Amino acid sequence: MPGDGRDLNRLIAYFETLGHVGGSQTVPELLLALSHPEPLVRQAASTSLGRIADAGAVSGLLDSLHDPDPGVRQTAAWSLGQIGDWRATDGLLEALQDSHADIRRAAAWALGRLGDRRALPGLRAAHRDRDEGVRRAAVKASETFDGIHVHEVEAIPAGLSGIPLASHSRYRRRKRSPIASRLLDYGLRAGLVVLGLAVLGIVVILAITILNWNRSLGPGLVALETSGTEESVETPVGEPICGGPSVMMLLLVGSDAQSSDFSDGFADVIRIARVDFVASSVVLLAVPRDLWVPIPGLESHGIVNNRLKTAYTYGEAYDVPGGGPSLLAQTLALNFGLRAEHYVIITFAAFEKGIDAVGGVDVYLPERVESETPGGLAFPAGWQHMDGRTALSYARFRPDNSSDLGRIERQTHVIAALRDKVSTTSVLAVLPDLISSLQGSARTDLSPAEVSALMCLGRHIGSDDIRTLTIEGEMVISVIDEYGHERLLPNSEAIRRFVLAFSTGQSTFDGLPLDGQP
Repeated sequence: MPGDGRDLNRLIAYFETLGHVGGSQTVPELLLALSHPEPLVRQAASTSLGRIADAGAVSGLLDSLHDPDPGVRQTAAWSLGQIGDWRATDGLLEALQDSHADIRRAAAWALGRLGDRRALPGLRAAHRDRDEGVRRAAVKASETFDGIHVHEVEAIPAGLSGIPLASHSRYRRRKRSPIASRLLDYGLRAGLVVLGLAVLGIVVILAITILNWNRSLGPGLVALETSGTEESVETPVGEPICGGPSVMMLLLVGSDAQSSDFSDGFADVIRIARVDFVASSVVLLAVPRDLWVPIPGLESHGIVNNRLKTAYTYGEAYDVPGGGPSLLAQTLALNFGLRAEHYVIITFAAFEKGIDAVGGVDVYLPERVESETPGGLAFPAGWQHMDGRTALSYARFRPDNSSDLGRIERQTHVIAALRDKVSTTSVLAVLPDLISSLQGSARTDLSPAEVSALMCLGRHIGSDDIRTLTIEGEMVISVIDEYGHERLLPNSEAIRRFVLAFSTGQSTFDGLPLDGQP
């Protein structure tokens, strides 16, 4: 209970599990849990009710829209959207006025799922919300009404008010899939961060190999003893080039570690790269760092669930075999069947130094970015030349605890600028500076032969051969914990199916193209 962290973690995990394996018969128990004194228990129960999607939960979830905890209100809005019952429309419209942007964003998304035309005036008003994420969610929700765009809404006869638009063929439009939209709109953003970091990391590793620096390449990954949870990687048909395997699965991590031995810090950016030596292509899967997941093997230390990024930290702190990289890889395998064969860890300091080594980058800011706190950071609109320190500050800037989506966009701006700079700069000309500035900034278990194969493959890969996918959208739900920090609760079943499509090199997911962004 509140005084016992282990019991509380178990209770949260129990109610989360009901959402994956329970059915309508568990709804009364989950509804009862909505009155539990612990907010995280109420959040878990609310989320599970959404996953079960039983209409009998609507009344209880509507009450939870008035819960004192903002995280509970947010999960209740999400769950009502999952259920899709029109009885929730009025409550969700009220939630569009909540003081917390995350709740307004969830309410807008949910109203789009309900498809009740009575929500359109409220959604149109939310197009002017002060929060960018709410505005974007409201616009997309408006467009889910059979593809009717904002400027078309006024043309609908008033006599159709309250009647599902799908029943009137005259006003039908092709509906844009929410999953496809998110892949198209956000797929590139988060993945570009680690792509740029990985490029810099590979340069460091290559330099270590060439100059025979006296530095270990690091311990190998240690798999779970019961490792039957990983999905198999399909072997492409054909002859691999560059002496590599058919497919290599790489765990790429951007760490905020300060120590030279990588023993501290979080896995702040997490990606899995599926490197195909047959098709000469790379697919990067972005995995959110704040996924709230079970972390294996730490029960004796009182740790059951935590954010995914902490698995690396715990692996180092508790001397787990294979260290932080192995515990992070084990956590990904346990929860989502996402496996890695090798890893590359690089620091944000390497990112900063790498930008300085190429002479800085020119970043275009579409609008001014600043903190509302007096004396806080501010970046003017327009073209800005940034050195490494400025670029890193801009990429990591999260004004006034705003949504992480804005920060992802800023990271994209910097990485795109870095990519453009490197494409016009001779690698040989900047290699000495890169080697000098980045020494000691990478950790990997790749062998010199594997590094050589990856560098060889790089010469055969064009920009169109690198794609990025992201675990987000309906596969996760963002909640705020009692400390005011974000947690992403995973829909583990959906993520596992998504991971399987990624790992086996499939071209579609749930009938939609799995082609990400080049």
